[in-house]
Amino acid sequence: MPYTDFEYYQKEFGGTCVPSEEEYRSASLKAGCYLDWLTNGRMKTGGAPEEAKLAECAVSELYWESGRRMGIRSESNDGYRVEFSEPEEAEMYRTAVRYLPPSLIYRGIGI
Repeated sequence: MPYTDFEYYQKEFGGTCVPSEEEYRSASLKAGCYLDWLTNGRMKTGGAPEEAKLAECAVSELYWESGRRMGIRSESNDGYRVEFSEPEEAEMYRTAVRYLPPSLIYRGIGI
Protein backbone atom coordinates (compact mmCIF):
# COMPACT_ATOMS: atom_id res chain seq x y z
CA MET A 1 0.00 0.00 0.00
CA PRO A 2 1.37 3.45 -0.82
CA TYR A 3 2.11 5.80 2.05
CA THR A 4 1.17 8.98 0.18
CA ASP A 5 -1.43 10.21 -2.27
CA PHE A 6 -1.33 12.64 -5.18
CA GLU A 7 -2.40 15.56 -3.00
CA TYR A 8 0.48 14.94 -0.59
CA TYR A 9 2.86 14.60 -3.53
CA GLN A 10 1.84 17.98 -4.91
CA LYS A 11 1.31 20.01 -1.73
CA GLU A 12 3.80 18.63 0.79
CA PHE A 13 6.55 17.28 -1.45
CA GLY A 14 6.10 20.00 -4.06
CA GLY A 15 6.17 17.46 -6.87
CA THR A 16 5.45 18.51 -10.42
CA CYS A 17 6.98 15.64 -12.40
CA VAL A 18 4.05 13.18 -12.31
CA PRO A 19 1.11 14.85 -14.09
CA SER A 20 -1.96 12.92 -12.89
CA GLU A 21 -3.40 11.10 -9.92
CA GLU A 22 -3.70 7.80 -11.81
CA GLU A 23 -0.07 7.85 -12.88
CA TYR A 24 1.06 8.81 -9.39
CA ARG A 25 -0.98 5.99 -7.85
CA SER A 26 0.79 3.42 -10.01
CA ALA A 27 4.26 4.86 -9.38
CA SER A 28 3.73 5.28 -5.63
CA LEU A 29 2.55 1.69 -5.28
CA LYS A 30 5.84 0.47 -6.79
CA ALA A 31 7.83 2.96 -4.71
CA GLY A 32 6.06 1.88 -1.51
CA CYS A 33 6.88 -1.76 -2.22
CA TYR A 34 10.52 -0.84 -2.85
CA LEU A 35 10.69 1.12 0.43
CA ASP A 36 9.10 -1.77 2.33
CA TRP A 37 11.82 -4.03 0.94
CA LEU A 38 14.56 -1.49 1.70
CA THR A 39 13.41 -1.03 5.29
CA ASN A 40 12.55 -4.72 5.83
CA GLY A 41 8.96 -3.72 6.63
CA ARG A 42 9.88 -1.37 9.47
CA MET A 43 7.55 1.36 8.22
CA LYS A 44 4.54 -0.95 8.41
CA THR A 45 5.10 -1.84 12.05
CA GLY A 46 5.90 1.61 13.38
CA GLY A 47 3.98 3.74 10.92
CA ALA A 48 5.54 5.74 8.12
CA PRO A 49 7.37 8.82 9.38
CA GLU A 50 7.37 12.01 7.34
CA GLU A 51 10.80 11.14 5.91
CA ALA A 52 9.43 7.88 4.50
CA LYS A 53 6.62 9.73 2.77
CA LEU A 54 9.11 12.10 1.19
CA ALA A 55 11.23 9.14 0.08
CA GLU A 56 8.19 7.53 -1.51
CA CYS A 57 7.46 10.69 -3.49
CA ALA A 58 11.04 10.91 -4.75
CA VAL A 59 11.22 7.22 -5.73
CA SER A 60 7.77 7.52 -7.36
CA GLU A 61 9.18 10.15 -9.67
CA LEU A 62 11.94 7.73 -10.70
CA TYR A 63 9.38 5.03 -11.50
CA TRP A 64 7.25 7.47 -13.46
CA GLU A 65 10.23 8.79 -15.44
CA SER A 66 11.37 5.29 -16.37
CA GLY A 67 7.87 4.45 -17.63
CA ARG A 68 7.67 7.67 -19.61
CA ARG A 69 10.90 6.87 -21.44
CA MET A 70 9.23 3.59 -22.39
CA GLY A 71 11.97 1.85 -20.47
CA ILE A 72 13.43 -0.12 -23.38
CA ARG A 73 16.85 -1.25 -22.23
CA SER A 74 17.78 -3.51 -25.15
CA GLU A 75 16.37 -5.17 -28.24
CA SER A 76 17.52 -8.10 -30.33
CA ASN A 77 17.31 -8.70 -34.06
CA ASP A 78 18.11 -12.41 -34.16
CA GLY A 79 15.20 -13.46 -32.05
CA TYR A 80 12.32 -11.43 -30.72
CA ARG A 81 13.61 -10.08 -27.45
CA VAL A 82 12.97 -6.72 -25.85
CA GLU A 83 14.07 -5.88 -22.31
CA PHE A 84 12.26 -3.15 -20.47
CA SER A 85 14.03 -1.36 -17.69
CA GLU A 86 12.92 0.05 -14.41
CA PRO A 87 14.89 2.64 -12.53
CA GLU A 88 18.33 1.36 -11.64
CA GLU A 89 18.36 -0.01 -8.13
CA ALA A 90 21.41 2.01 -7.16
CA GLU A 91 19.62 5.19 -8.26
CA MET A 92 16.52 4.29 -6.26
CA TYR A 93 18.65 3.45 -3.21
CA ARG A 94 20.56 6.74 -3.39
CA THR A 95 17.30 8.66 -3.73
CA ALA A 96 15.54 6.86 -0.87
CA VAL A 97 18.39 7.15 1.65
CA ARG A 98 18.50 10.91 1.18
CA TYR A 99 15.18 11.03 3.01
CA LEU A 100 14.99 7.94 5.23
CA PRO A 101 16.38 8.03 8.75
CA PRO A 102 19.25 5.54 9.16
CA SER A 103 17.30 3.60 11.78
CA LEU A 104 14.77 2.54 9.13
CA ILE A 105 17.21 1.28 6.52
CA TYR A 106 17.82 -2.44 6.65
CA ARG A 107 21.58 -2.91 6.39
CA GLY A 108 21.36 -6.52 5.22
CA ILE A 109 20.68 -5.34 1.65
CA GLY A 110 23.60 -5.34 -0.74
CA ILE A 111 23.53 -2.76 -3.51
